Amino acid sequence: MRRLPGLLMLALALHGTLAAETLRGPRVELRVDAASGPQTAVLGVESVLLVSLGDNARFIAALEIELSSPAPVGDLAGAVHLTVIAPINETDRSGIAEAVGDVLLAQPLVRAGRTFYQIRVSNDAPAAGSAAIMQPSRIVPAGQFPIALSVIPRMKGLSPALRDADFQVTVRPVLLNIGSLRVTYQLEDGTFISDTLRAPGFTLAINGADVTVAEEYLLPPGLHRVVLSSRQYIDHAVTVGVEQGRETRLTIPLQIALARVAYTAPRDAQVYLNGTPLDGARGDFTVPPGEHTIVVLVGDYSITRRFRVDEGRRYSMSILIDIAVEEIK
Repeated sequence: MRRLPGLLMLALALHGTLAAETLRGPRVELRVDAASGPQTAVLGVESVLLVSLGDNARFIAALEIELSSPAPVGDLAGAVHLTVIAPINETDRSGIAEAVGDVLLAQPLVRAGRTFYQIRVSNDAPAAGSAAIMQPSRIVPAGQFPIALSVIPRMKGLSPALRDADFQVTVRPVLLNIGSLRVTYQLEDGTFISDTLRAPGFTLAINGADVTVAEEYLLPPGLHRVVLSSRQYIDHAVTVGVEQGRETRLTIPLQIALARVAYTAPRDAQVYLNGTPLDGARGDFTVPPGEHTIVVLVGDYSITRRFRVDEGRRYSMSILIDIAVEEIK
């Protein structure tokens, strides 16, 4: 195969303008997760490495690929290339992978030792931290993974030392500066309400700003103040820490905001609330919103009244025993 001039090949590698290519060889797999740290695989010439993303791909800004090339690479510079393709169509036949996709990067290997590449996953990915790190211009979104890479020959007659050499590939996730806060809401009976309710009976604020009730909030790492405000439930405030690239779970209790009623009754009266005696002829009590019954006994005389309260309100109740005088005809 005729070799392309070095400058032209470098330009093609950087700008990702090569046509589609097929990679075929022994199948090797790596799965990279935001919380897993670096993952390493050993490849032979023409092995096909499939790199996939874990469940927390939304935290990953880019993948840094470190390729360690053995000494025989330096004996015949440019004889093999590192090729990365994405997105791919891939089949597996008894451990032999065949992947077809657009060339993202095609870089001739000219020396032994380590070379670095960075594949961006997000538009918010930072620029490569060093000029020595090659970064294709095209972004590969998480939905287009896995990607495939291989060290492939670009000339005939590889030496046995190079043909049988091992290449070590280490893939590191580069994280976005965010973490996840997942909030659930638990009623007093232990059940949970859906966190997607459109009218949940409360408002939620994070760091002083009202937010829409959602399944997840992506926040910068650090401490965050979460405040639930409601007339129906008791207000709740908590400070929670969020870590970069990780999920933090928070359960907020939804306790009904009870109404408080201050009452006064005649001296020596016995007062019953919903059938339960209260302590003394005056005092206060709390009740959930709704309708309730108060009964007052004074000697042989009793009076019964029903009353209704709303959540979280305060009430004053005066219980009077009327004396009626009527003329007898």
